[in-house]
Amino acid sequence: MDNTSELLQLRLWRPDAYSEDASQADRIALSYERARSAAKHIGMTVQDIVTLSPKFWDYHRNFIGTADSAVVTILTIHWNLCIGTIASYAAGRPDLEPVLNELQNFEAVGEFMLTEVGHGLDARNIETTATQLKDGSFDLHTPCMAASKSMPPATPYSNTPRIAVVFARLVVGGQQRGIRPFIVRLHDATAMAPGVTSRLLPSRPGAKVVDHAITTFTHVRLDAFALLGDLDAPQNERNAFFDCIHRVTIGTLSLSFFHVPTLRVFAYVLGRYSQRRSVAASESGKQRPIVSFSTQYTPVLTALTYASVFDAFAKATAAEFMEASSEHVRHALATIFKQTVTHTTKPLYAEMIERCGWQGLYNHNQLHELMLAVQGNSIAEGDILVLCIRLVSEVLLGRYSLPEAKDPTSLLAQHELGIWKEAGEIAMTAATRQGSNRNEEFNMMLLPRVRKLVLATGQRVAFEAAVASGTVMPEMLRLYEATCILDDPSWYVEKAGLASADLYRRHAEAVNKLRPSLEALLQETGASPWVTAPILKDEGWIEFIQRLPTFHSEDKTSCWDKRAVGQDSNPSRL
Repeated sequence: MDNTSELLQLRLWRPDAYSEDASQADRIALSYERARSAAKHIGMTVQDIVTLSPKFWDYHRNFIGTADSAVVTILTIHWNLCIGTIASYAAGRPDLEPVLNELQNFEAVGEFMLTEVGHGLDARNIETTATQLKDGSFDLHTPCMAASKSMPPATPYSNTPRIAVVFARLVVGGQQRGIRPFIVRLHDATAMAPGVTSRLLPSRPGAKVVDHAITTFTHVRLDAFALLGDLDAPQNERNAFFDCIHRVTIGTLSLSFFHVPTLRVFAYVLGRYSQRRSVAASESGKQRPIVSFSTQYTPVLTALTYASVFDAFAKATAAEFMEASSEHVRHALATIFKQTVTHTTKPLYAEMIERCGWQGLYNHNQLHELMLAVQGNSIAEGDILVLCIRLVSEVLLGRYSLPEAKDPTSLLAQHELGIWKEAGEIAMTAATRQGSNRNEEFNMMLLPRVRKLVLATGQRVAFEAAVASGTVMPEMLRLYEATCILDDPSWYVEKAGLASADLYRRHAEAVNKLRPSLEALLQETGASPWVTAPILKDEGWIEFIQRLPTFHSEDKTSCWDKRAVGQDSNPSRL
């Protein structure tokens, strides 16, 4: 991991530089300034993006997004989707070099406009058109509101010129020739380009503000060089479309890496808070730190375990992704990783927020904001449910085979094999009865299971990656396996012959084995410089309270008792 924590020394990265009371425009502008400073510090090049260098993958495992989630959104679109797409057409196109240099130097912000209001999951049916004119230029047009480009940031609030890769239906001589990407300048940092209209969407709850927008084009004139690709009608329109958007699959995988630093921040905040906070024991009345309760230390140890396992999983998947023989394999790898970390972390984030009590609900303590920020990952770069449906369908149809388990005798491997075998039998029965794999029985019996099937594979692959890495503690490996088993306890009781009580005992013993390492593990997270939550220390909490807007009577006698700030007289809430 690089030294991006140096950015925290800059005034614009200080927590108080971002005020929730500031205008939406000011908050957006600050995040773009932070993105500019991060881009300069990291020094990502076009070559890094094209070759998927270690710098490219490492950025997505960096803590920087935990300080400002908007920066991750801005730079991920800018680097992976915009620069990555344009660069894939650069061979034999020297005219693209100035644009790529402009984007690499962050002299312009890059965007990626594929999805439309009326066409999300069915993006192959987008309606925006780019009609070639007699002089070779193009007329880019939004024919109806359903064809408006949705979500990608597009306003002048960035205070930086903006260039977008816009997908549209190519029309030549009145003939439709498939979907193509075009380079479009949206604005010059002060005014929108002629014919381009951007409507700012409301802010997302919790997450740092990005100027997500609805964008339309009214007969926007594009030079001939704006077209990426050729004018010929593709022989296979489906394959050509997926070739055009191949950087989305890369984003599916890389953006999911953000869960690794997020888990570490969650663990650090709840862990330190639980060490500081105490309650009065019901028997003796003596103060007892709440970290001594299993309800507090178990989720912290679980988050630390997931972070270590998923970090190894991320590195192994990235390496395999680089060597993949086809886009089908890359899609499978990205989907397995994304489903595994998304499904696993979502309930854990919610539980850890609850373990901070009411204080966990406020953005200043970081957890709730981060949870809402990463929640968008389940939809961004491919809706996770749809990705799982596609993968499971291809596997059951025999178009792709999942990698075999390195140790088929392990419990996670047996579970994976068992539920996939059951799904295959259901699919075969459905096809035999109704002559198609896509029928009502498939809809009712298999679609609800697709995420569970992909998760089972992901759990096994993640465990194998963690074992092979040699960097994950044996105690963490045991806890990870025990936690995965509790994700589907009925199968292990019915098929693996384990008693229900044994499953929970196995988990409790794994937690207990790891518990003595809690303090060392918190210190090793690397999260400390990035954590600003005031609930970690008495001094920080008092300082935070004293900065709040205050209303009092003429009698200013204080009843403040600093000794009580880390105590709770009601242990029953645990």
